[in-house]
Amino acid sequence: MNDEAGGRAILIPFEVGHLELIDDIPGVLVDPRLRPLLQPGGALTLVGDDGVLGSGGLVAVGDDRAEGWVVLSAALRRRPMVLHRMVSRVLAEAPFRCVGASVRRGFVAGERWLLRLGFVAAAGDSGGRNYKRYERWQNSRCWGR
Repeated sequence: MNDEAGGRAILIPFEVGHLELIDDIPGVLVDPRLRPLLQPGGALTLVGDDGVLGSGGLVAVGDDRAEGWVVLSAALRRRPMVLHRMVSRVLAEAPFRCVGASVRRGFVAGERWLLRLGFVAAAGDSGGRNYKRYERWQNSRCWGR
């Protein structure tokens, strides 16, 4: 895969150690409550000329529900079109009726990106004091609403 900056990038299966290789991680979009669930299998890592560019995936939290997460390097944040296309494809092909996501409150770029991906602010925002909840659903509302 080529990114718009002309560098090569490949997707590889996620390993927890990849997170330690991502530089400059402000406003991480991984809800701390999900960290114990981050396992290989439901996630991918993008590796380019600059090293590990980011990791992300979907964690199943029910038969038809998942929680999305992503950790991005500064290099990948400078390539928003590559990132957006990749994540849009994953969401379109996901077998889940509902995908939830949390973003650190005040991380405006993260909130805007979730909205562009088709997420909406969750009713009764249960993200707590530090995170804001969003959800994206197929054909019906999330979480039984």
